[in-house]
Amino acid sequence: FVNYSQLIYLRIRLNDIEFLNQASFQGLNILIELDLASNKLKCVNRHSFISMKSLKRLDLKSNIIENIERESFMGLD
Repeated sequence: FVNYSQLIYLRIRLNDIEFLNQASFQGLNILIELDLASNKLKCVNRHSFISMKSLKRLDLKSNIIENIERESFMGLD
């Protein structure tokens, strides 16, 4: 998403996303809302949202999350 640095809302629900990593949302520094609902996420990895300092709403409902690693939400208020 490096070329989309002005994006403030991102809805990528129902996309069969299975994993996130530290680089997944790199460049989305002013994103306010991220909707990842109804995907196939099993784990929220460490620092998945580290660069998203403006994020106010994160929707992870209807995934199959089994594990949330320590520091997964580091950097979020």
